[in-house]
Amino acid sequence: MLVLYHSFTVLCHDSVELVNGRIIRSRDCPGRIWAILCALSYDGFHQLQELPPLPVPPLPDPPHPQGMTNGVTNGATNSTTNGTTNGMTNGRTNDFGPPISKFITETHDAWYLRYLQDIHGQWVQLGMIDPAGTILPDCSRLPSAARAGAAPREPKHPAARPGYYSFDLSSGIAIDSWSAIVVSAELAVEAFHRKYSNEEKPPQIAILDIDFNHGNGTQDYFFTDPSVVYVSIHGEDEYPYYTGHASERGAGNAQDANLNLPLATGSSAEEYIKKLDQAVEFLEAAEPEYLVVSLGFNTYYRDPQGFFDIQTEDYVRIGARIRCQSGLQDIPAVLLLEGGYDTETLGANLLAFLEGWENRF
Repeated sequence: MLVLYHSFTVLCHDSVELVNGRIIRSRDCPGRIWAILCALSYDGFHQLQELPPLPVPPLPDPPHPQGMTNGVTNGATNSTTNGTTNGMTNGRTNDFGPPISKFITETHDAWYLRYLQDIHGQWVQLGMIDPAGTILPDCSRLPSAARAGAAPREPKHPAARPGYYSFDLSSGIAIDSWSAIVVSAELAVEAFHRKYSNEEKPPQIAILDIDFNHGNGTQDYFFTDPSVVYVSIHGEDEYPYYTGHASERGAGNAQDANLNLPLATGSSAEEYIKKLDQAVEFLEAAEPEYLVVSLGFNTYYRDPQGFFDIQTEDYVRIGARIRCQSGLQDIPAVLLLEGGYDTETLGANLLAFLEGWENRF
């Protein structure tokens, strides 16, 4: 039986974003998770397992000072819910996996993590925002001729930091965002830990990204890593706009380990399946030991963010093609929820995908 890990802590993140010149409630809202949990709780085929909240002590100080805090201590943190404090979890005990702090701090810049933990509390302390408000960038980092060749430096003023670290205006930070960020990472690590057999050498991992938007962060992180093959099917010339081109094939020892398959917005399910066939064949040839699927449902024809002409019943075929109708059917796999913003059908779309994935159609 497929086990689906979740945490109610992720429901605490509720912010706003700027989209097409309008401030709207963030589409990454608690309603998405509720829709999925409701659908799964009634279908009878899957086991839901909640990760209970644990105390999360503050992050350690970064190794090298960057900038100042404008009179606000680095330890200024937000209040949280579910009995946690805004900081880094020290990992789960007993049958749970390794500490989440180890994974996050080894894969992310220490000052970026400190920013995520502290910035909302700093803005509140300075009177720049109400406790219930959302932080959006005022300005963004741009290349400077005066600093040509010099490493970028975090600005001193808290008002400038969101623009230094943010890619867009859709990543608002609210009072409970840090807790939700940590727990979301913990869910992914926990799921993989249950599948990982702790080999001495790095395993060969395949990532299949079927979110409508290109996974620019995933691609960037693994672009030179030969132990990871990455494939993305995404909207052509769509957000995040600057990545996802077919010419991006990896670099160094990971040359040709990256495959982008852009597809025009509104393309039919049949056109999508053809791209999926290419993606699966590419992954099969890599002979991976583990499979990770970045599972986005913003490919649905009614999705407000971007879409292909894919109906609910088409997700049965998509799930089946990836798993039970491919050479990837027997390797350990983890599904990670990505986009999907039509909350009325999100649960049904996930159930349709799992029906194909589990060969129940």
